[in-house]
Amino acid sequence: MAALAPVIVPERADSADAGALIAELEHELEPAYPESSRHGYSIEKLLREAVAFFVTRHGGISAAAVAFNSLAPSTEKSSACTYGPDFAARVWAD
Repeated sequence: MAALAPVIVPERADSADAGALIAELEHELEPAYPESSRHGYSIEKLLREAVAFFVTRHGGISAAAVAFNSLAPSTEKSSACTYGPDFAARVWAD
């Protein structure tokens, strides 16, 4: 049986899957960086600024998320990527 390919889909940042992935990223960053060094957008800001947000699913399970603000000035582009706890070390290649 062939492995299922990951699927990348646009998603609202306030969906349950996106929120879980964002929370996982915050959980990973919190012990490593002081709050003053973490510049991630809140879910409200992601929605307000219409940031493109995508979730990758593998076998129907939320595996990763990425956000990109293409309308921000080039010096303020916002991009982030986070992986769910079960997918952090997985390499997706055939």
